[in-house]
Parts: sequence; C-alpha cells; structure tokens
Amino acid sequence: MEKFAIVFVALGLMLAPTFAQQAPEKFTWGSYGVRIEQADEIEQVLRIVKDGLTQVSIRDYDLSTSLVEITGRPPKELWVHAFSGGAHCCFTSYLFTLEGGLHNILELFHGNAGMEVKDLDGDGRGELVVYRDYGYFGGLCYACSPVAVEVYKWDGARFYDATLQFPEATNKKAAEYRWECQDALERKAEAEEMEGIALGYWVNMLRVGRGAEARRWLLGAMPFEVRRWLLEHEVEIVNSASPLGRSAARELPTRDE
Repeated sequence: MEKFAIVFVALGLMLAPTFAQQAPEKFTWGSYGVRIEQADEIEQVLRIVKDGLTQVSIRDYDLSTSLVEITGRPPKELWVHAFSGGAHCCFTSYLFTLEGGLHNILELFHGNAGMEVKDLDGDGRGELVVYRDYGYFGGLCYACSPVAVEVYKWDGARFYDATLQFPEATNKKAAEYRWECQDALERKAEAEEMEGIALGYWVNMLRVGRGAEARRWLLGAMPFEVRRWLLEHEVEIVNSASPLGRSAARELPTRDE
C-alpha cells in the first residue's frame, strides 16, 4: 500500500501537502457541499451544506481544507485548517467524516504548532503526527519554546495515543534536542535558551518511555540554573506528557471542595 503524508504545521515547519487532495474553496464532498466565503472584513466562514441547509459552520481569520484518508472507507475525511491571525498564534484542526453520517471526529487547538497526517504503517489509513506547543512554558520566551511529537491512530470510534507504536518521529525530535543541548553547552548559551532545549529533550523522551533516562542526563550535564529550573517545573513537565497526573502540593486534595 502506498504511504502518504500531508503536513499542516507552524513553528518554522512548512505547510506542504504531499499526498492528500488540496480542496478548492467550493466543492462536493459525498452528498454534501463545502464552501469557504468571506464572512466580513476580517473573518472567513466555512460551511458544510446539504439540501441548501448549513449543517456545520466554522469561522476564523483564514480557513483552508484538505481531504485525507483516516477511516479507510470512502469518501476521504475533510480536514479543515483554521488560523486565527496574529503573531505566534493560533492554529486549529477540525476533522469530519461521512462514515455513518456527518460527524466531527477531531477538534484540536495547536497554538502555534500543528500536525501531519501520515500513513505510518502502510495500511492506507492516516495516523496523526501532532506537534504539541510548549509556548511560554515556565516563563520561557517564544523563541525558546520547544515542541513535542505525539502520534494518534483512529480505532473506529476515537483517536488513541500510538506514540509508542510509532516512536520514530518522537525519537528523532528527542535526538535533535539532545544534540542542541550539547551544542548549547559548548557555546555557553544563555540559561533560558538551554532551558527550552532541555525541556524539548525531556518531554519528547517522556513520550517514548525514556523520561528517566533524559532526566538523569540533564541533571548530570546541564548548568545549575538550568537544573534548578527543570526541577522547579518537574511535576508540570511530567504531567504534560502523561494522562495521569501527580501533585507537588503540600496539602491535599487540591480540588475545590
């Protein structure tokens, strides 16, 4: 089966469709019509229409669409890319399917990151390669903020985390940050730059089950200021990569009574 990929990411990564159909501003999708219009002087509106009635509408500063294969059954799913405008923000992805009727199967806010749809196992169905934005985490500057890579697969009812099943992209990103850590050490970079790079290495390693390995290396290699920052934010860092949280609070429970 031919593999495919379509990309919709920010943070210096290119928007570059490489397989899926790039849809025009007005087209037929199954028994529905899809069109993008100018809503006012600022925003556009996308409408999914059937029998002359709008079934779904999406408004944002800039809208575009692609058709991607997620479920393995025709027609392909509709991927709506929404951009809010402005510096450093913000992108949202919406996925719709016609399997069993018109349904939204994803609404994902990316911040200033994005995602790819790739057929990673050659079964003709795309997996989501999601770039998690750590913008301004722990007081980091925008330029110092890293991304983490996650993979999600459709099981017929929902997307589940398949990063451990397809770890290649996350391992590659972790290796890039590890190299950048070593380069920053050699250059004697500023602490804030090192904090962002170290965070990128740790959060990607956490997602492939290698968080303890990353922690040991960072606490052995990074300067004192960076180590202190990482430990101050450790609970938040670990929680960001886990569906099950933990707490550093001295008084528990922390939930509202």
